[in-house]
Formats: sequence, structure tokens, C-alpha cells
Amino acid sequence: MTDIIKDFPEKESGKVKEDLKNNPSMVTDNIISFEQELEDIGSIDPLLICFGDDAYDILNKNLGGNTILKKLLIALLCLS
Repeated sequence: MTDIIKDFPEKESGKVKEDLKNNPSMVTDNIISFEQELEDIGSIDPLLICFGDDAYDILNKNLGGNTILKKLLIALLCLS
């Protein structure tokens, strides 16, 4: 398990999306780093399971066609 955007301390997702939109090189740099991680572990044709729409959208827009992406939808039931 890893983060697609690293070393970004913002916890509010709306601000993260806005910052990434205004700084596309940050996305590019993190995609390059992520592709290197995949290469380092010897991954060939990986199946990536994304936690959340934002991670899925970033990977779907920026990775080559040799990667299978799946979204993981999690429903939480809170009992109080």
C-alpha cells in the first residue's frame, strides 16, 4: 500500500485537489516516483486498487495503458 501523492501534509481533500490542479508538475513528479516504485518491486501489468475517487482519477489520467485500475468502495456503518 502506498500514497500516489507523497510528502503533502494537507488533510483537507478539497485543498489537495486545488493545489494539484494549480501545480501539475507535482502530479507528474509523483507519477514518476510511483512508476519507479512499481519497477523496484518488479511489477509487470499491475492491478492497482485505489482507495477513493481522487486517487483513481490521478492514476487513470496519468498511467500508461498497461495498468489495470479498480476502485475500492467501502461502506462504513457507525453504531452509536
